[in-house]
Amino acid sequence: DLILTKTDELKKAQWIETVTSTGTIEDATDGTTGERSIRLRTNGTSGATATISYPHLKLDFSKTAIFETKLRIETMSSIALHSGVGADDASAADSNTRKFCADVCTATNNNWHLRTASGSANSMSDSGIAATTSRVAIRIEHLPTLGTPETDLYVDSGTVLQKTSNIPTSSATADNNLIKHTVKNSTAADRPLHTYGSRLRYTVSDNWI
Repeated sequence: DLILTKTDELKKAQWIETVTSTGTIEDATDGTTGERSIRLRTNGTSGATATISYPHLKLDFSKTAIFETKLRIETMSSIALHSGVGADDASAADSNTRKFCADVCTATNNNWHLRTASGSANSMSDSGIAATTSRVAIRIEHLPTLGTPETDLYVDSGTVLQKTSNIPTSSATADNNLIKHTVKNSTAADRPLHTYGSRLRYTVSDNWI
């Protein structure tokens, strides 16, 4: 298992940082709970992005995997984000690169979605669970060995969303994009995203000698 809950994991310097336009990334401490987080900020230019990705040994998409994270959106409007395994940067178009991630895109609606890509197609399914400015626990279970492969999204204790379309069942992540958190605004105002920690249980695809 790769279990990213160590103290140093909540420091931006442990991640690959990418920003566009006025995007910035900063270490933060929550004012109400004292929890550490990494704060991804778009700041005041529409279309700006901030992204962190964790490099590690590649994930094998043909094996079961479980991704968990805790997030907080500061302002629930004019925002798009991805959080998960193999995700695209928010600055890029949604690609067919193999992935599973939790999405919010207020241009669609204000709900949490599950996006998956098989390598040849990608799609996003609506959980029906509203995204808010409260802290939220995200859990994604990737189950490629079932008779019908599926990937499931849990938002806090809400009803599970079971997705069976465009599920990746072969190949692996890039070694520089195992876990990604990324945010973009669509207004000339800051739309910060806090990441409080991540956990990923998976099978490594790399050869061990």
